Amino acid sequence: MVGLRHPLVLVFVLGTAAAAAACDSAPADDVIDMTFDVCAPMALRAPDATEAQRAAIEEAAALWRRRGFTGVGAADTPGTPGLTFYFESANPASFGYYADEEGVIYINSDLSDPQRSIVIAHELGHAFGLWHVPKDERPSVMNPGNLTITPNDADQDAVEGLWGMCGAAATPVTPDAIDP
Repeated sequence: MVGLRHPLVLVFVLGTAAAAAACDSAPADDVIDMTFDVCAPMALRAPDATEAQRAAIEEAAALWRRRGFTGVGAADTPGTPGLTFYFESANPASFGYYADEEGVIYINSDLSDPQRSIVIAHELGHAFGLWHVPKDERPSVMNPGNLTITPNDADQDAVEGLWGMCGAAATPVTPDAIDP
């Protein structure tokens, strides 16, 4: 297996025709198996990430928190559900991938900020239950291949349509909430 630590990464790294577009292609199925409630505490784990990669995860989480989704990036305490991020080399056309069966996000390690933060925000959108939004429909963080658009009012409305509005009683999030 070419020494890869993560079995799903094989497709991501090899860059087959289906994987080359990763998030640019139609979903393999019509169900996002694992989604995360944006109002409940959600830890963001990145065991092998560099400081710059952790900072990009924090910036992406902050983009969603600014939209009122206070659980994104909560402190990693026992029992807190969370997403794990892996940064791996990939085909240049592949930016990121949400493995919804495991609740794991893969990000192309060749990306740099600000694109990396936007790709992470996009993949977090999938983890919240959002599908792609065609570019000709409206600007969205969920546009396939997006490297410039951050979560906007319409993205916020889409997430609130799935999870509701987060109340003031939600767990506060600290800026250093990304655990290695």
